[in-house]
Amino acid sequence: MTSYLAVTAHWIALDATNGRLELRAALIGFRHLKKEHTGVNIATVILEVLDRADVTSKVCTPHEIHLLASLIPYLDRPLHARQRCEQCSRNAKAAI
Repeated sequence: MTSYLAVTAHWIALDATNGRLELRAALIGFRHLKKEHTGVNIATVILEVLDRADVTSKVCTPHEIHLLASLIPYLDRPLHARQRCEQCSRNAKAAI
């Protein structure tokens, strides 16, 4: 079986013809997933797509990017959701 991951960007833009705000969307990435569907692999592909589209800094501050990268190892651990949230919260507080 072949697996793919699509990343769509959504944003609000000013329409130059009528001066109104409108919702826009575009496919910014369509990647073949060659590895397992783990949280780490999916997060890595998404970050690569955001970097290639040159929008990472528009959706994340450098601090948030660092924080997200520090949380990636927890995506694949078989923990109860409450334990995962508690661990992520501790990591977020430590990173601040």
